[in-house]
Amino acid sequence: MKKGHASSIRAIQEKYQRIDNKWLKLQFRALLYLMILAAVAETAMFFILRRVDMMEISIEQYALRYIAAPSLADFLLLLIAWLTLRSRKISLWRKAYILSLVMSLCCFVLYTVHIIFHALYLIFAIPMVLTIVYGDQKLTGITALTSVGGKVISDLFLVWDPDKTPLFSDKLSAVNFFLSFLFLGILYYICCLMIRIEREKNYVSIGLERERQRFQREAMTDPLTKLWNRKALREEFQRIEETPWQSCMLAMLDMDDFKNLNDTYGHTRGDAYLRELGAVLKRAAGENTATFRFGGDEFCIMYHGVTKETVLESCRNIQEDFSHTEINRHGELPVTLSIGVAVFRSGEKPSQLLERSDVALYQAKKEKGGICYLE
Repeated sequence: MKKGHASSIRAIQEKYQRIDNKWLKLQFRALLYLMILAAVAETAMFFILRRVDMMEISIEQYALRYIAAPSLADFLLLLIAWLTLRSRKISLWRKAYILSLVMSLCCFVLYTVHIIFHALYLIFAIPMVLTIVYGDQKLTGITALTSVGGKVISDLFLVWDPDKTPLFSDKLSAVNFFLSFLFLGILYYICCLMIRIEREKNYVSIGLERERQRFQREAMTDPLTKLWNRKALREEFQRIEETPWQSCMLAMLDMDDFKNLNDTYGHTRGDAYLRELGAVLKRAAGENTATFRFGGDEFCIMYHGVTKETVLESCRNIQEDFSHTEINRHGELPVTLSIGVAVFRSGEKPSQLLERSDVALYQAKKEKGGICYLE
């Protein structure tokens, strides 16, 4: 139970990671569809130009320059993205970086090949926008820088399409060049704002979960001993009912002559013994155990997936540890522990397990400090 509460925040983060993994696959599909769309569009353009007799270069040159070469480059980029997505050695965040950069390079290829369509620079908005989901401003910045850098290289240094006009051949082309950077800059700023808002939402949701977890812990924690209370035990029983195939044992224990201790020395002194026993049980709790204060001086320990020998050894260690506590060695009255253990039977209700452990405790108390085990 304690482990379940401690992992609540981790569970939220794992859900976020599953969303990011899902988005990685969608990003890969977007990359694939973009490449297919470009190849289909260019192939269709090939037949249209041939039909209207507007093709100014040979069929072979067109097929090589506008279909084969960019398709080969896109295929290699797609292969890199696919291998990245399939790899188990690459972390989630590195995959996000690689796929985002691959998409930027894909847009660079498409823009360079079809640069005569000036509005095509808008394609560089795709990789930037797709990084928003990851909530990583650095990733968005690197993707934006790669996209803008690719556009600059294509505009200033590459001449793939022979119909490309010099960048500063007229005022309009120069204005379009600077306006495109202004637009991409504004888009990057909007992406950063959206990432910041998304981060704040995540922080709020995690903060609310922490508050909910704290209130839930307080509602199910015994204030005196700091162990789980009876409400928490009922939830534990509910989990057992939901997974009846799991093996478990319930140990019930109480302090011998505790009523006499309370009547003689007062409830304040009795509470000191209860707190000390609570500390002993907290130290005894392990990965497969959960400890509860049932009420008064009665406590419960739930063991999951352990053997009879392990449970009995744990019970003896609890008795010995409690007998060596400061309050028990130097207190007014030495107090022993009696423990009854019952094994959960397949098909029975948890309430029946509780009743049988209570019967075992009654048998153990016939000899003060005894342990009774019921199959």
